[in-house]
Amino acid sequence: MTKPKKEWKPTITHVVPKGTKLADGTILDKETTLTQEEFTTIPLLFQTTILFMIYGLG
Repeated sequence: MTKPKKEWKPTITHVVPKGTKLADGTILDKETTLTQEEFTTIPLLFQTTILFMIYGLG
């Protein structure tokens, strides 16, 4: 009998470039890699800006 394959759980990461401004005003002084969980919980200014551009808000 064959063993069941282990479930593959990839780790999704996002590279955030140096100079990115966070919503709290912090500017990153070096390139940073964030996990998917961190990326969705840390409000990045450019995420908000992109949403405004896509949906015509503001």
